[in-house]
Amino acid sequence: MEDGSRAYHPQVSYEYVVAGREYRGERRSLINVGGSGLARGVAQRVLARYPLGSEVVVFYDPQDPSAAILERPDPVAGPTALFALGVALLVAGPLWMWWAAV
Repeated sequence: MEDGSRAYHPQVSYEYVVAGREYRGERRSLINVGGSGLARGVAQRVLARYPLGSEVVVFYDPQDPSAAILERPDPVAGPTALFALGVALLVAGPLWMWWAAV
């Protein structure tokens, strides 16, 4: 975590072994959450999940073990968000058209 601004970038690195070969990773997830920085409290919660020296589960690509992450995407969150957006548009669209016509 770097100080000096109001945006924080938690940095987590980890080492893992696949088929006797050692790898090192720094990527937490597939998407770059907080690419422009996170609030201090959020960054601290991220770091708290990975205490220095602790063991972690690493998810890696069997075809390319050097490609690894610590946090898999939630299989429910994406479709749920798209569904909620669709419902919101179905409701807001006709309301906007009615309001524009008045």
